[in-house]
Amino acid sequence: MELNNIILSCTRLAHRFCILADVPDGAAAASLFAEDGVFERGSARAEGRSAIERMFQARPPLMLTRHAITTSLIDVESPDTAIGRHYCLVHVSTPEARLSQPIVRDYRDRYRLSSEGWKITSRVVTTPFED
Repeated sequence: MELNNIILSCTRLAHRFCILADVPDGAAAASLFAEDGVFERGSARAEGRSAIERMFQARPPLMLTRHAITTSLIDVESPDTAIGRHYCLVHVSTPEARLSQPIVRDYRDRYRLSSEGWKITSRVVTTPFED
């Protein structure tokens, strides 16, 4: 049963991140990461919760997004560490433009159990059809 709890906890982190990215709530999204967590997307890299929150705050204010996770796989490495991979379709709209099709993203995550519960220690986001 412990294995299933770990998988569910890590999967929920990935889904919660997407909801918070869409709201957007940078502080809450950053709180999903370990204190020393790392978030990488393209050439952007943020280390630590404060830097991750600032990355979210840099988002254009009128941008609307919807993140839809389509596939998730969590592999438990130990009772306090796991890795995950998630496929995500991101729909984006700004006052200037609306993308006609979603952006395909690939999240590669590392998770760790801390005194605060399960947290993302690393998220690397790639865009396979553009990178």
